[in-house]
Amino acid sequence: MENIDDLGVSQEDVNQQLLLLAEKYKVKVIATNDAHYVDEEDSSPHDILLCINTNSLLEEKTASAFHPPTSLPRPRPR
Repeated sequence: MENIDDLGVSQEDVNQQLLLLAEKYKVKVIATNDAHYVDEEDSSPHDILLCINTNSLLEEKTASAFHPPTSLPRPRPR
């Protein structure tokens, strides 16, 4: 499970706490996808912004850290 900000806390730990808070305050829980951009063709601009943020080059491995693409899924045809 992914470690959040190197604090030794996983996404699962956070999710469990959020579920407890939702139960305590009687609010609904909504599940979402992990999307870094809306459309798959936005992956290149996203990579460029990631490079700027990490002071790296597109040719380096870190530039494509979020691949395979993490865009929003398209509704399935009925």
